[in-house]
Amino acid sequence: MAEQQVPAIVVGEGSGCQSTSSVVLQTSLAATVSSAVLLLDGVTLDSEGNSALHVVASSGDSDTYHDCAKLIYGKAKKLLDAENKSGDTPLHCAARAGHPNMVSHLIKLATPTPTRDDDASKKVMEFLEKKNELGETALHGAVRSANTEVIEKLMSTAPGLANVPSDGISPLYLAISLGRLDVAWDMMKKSSNRLSYSGLDQMVKMSFILLYLSPKVRT
Repeated sequence: MAEQQVPAIVVGEGSGCQSTSSVVLQTSLAATVSSAVLLLDGVTLDSEGNSALHVVASSGDSDTYHDCAKLIYGKAKKLLDAENKSGDTPLHCAARAGHPNMVSHLIKLATPTPTRDDDASKKVMEFLEKKNELGETALHGAVRSANTEVIEKLMSTAPGLANVPSDGISPLYLAISLGRLDVAWDMMKKSSNRLSYSGLDQMVKMSFILLYLSPKVRT
């Protein structure tokens, strides 16, 4: 059987989840996994404190990247919740990069079995609601990337995510401040208007609600 090839992953100096140096790791999947085991347990790959899972989550959205994420998780499960120096988890990185399939894959890895158990649901919600140093969840990252598919993935799993945080900068405020009203409308519909208006002053809040209630605006 031919060895599966790992995609090129750039590591080094950078900000947040993204890495920008010209150092590229590219080899066979089998060789990478066996030689990287020592890197997985708490060792970071760049000055931003990104783990191997952070890098993979932000680097691509193909099946190969998903397979890499699954293998890394299998060797070091705690990396799924690990934070880099900005407080970002791999889920933050995948959402900000606009990778809907990776977001779904990470949520699946975070979902205990049986999935109908109350504790399982609570753990998934804790995973999705985890905030970085800016007080932002992965939904904020999806808003920044203006990726409606990522927003759909996150909010179909947790419609109440648009209500986090209840104070500070809400996803709705972020969308409006970035001029992404289509994203703001989309979140309102998906959350059934159960979302945080934190960050909006009263006048802007009321104007936005009136606009949302206008049939002409929503069509």
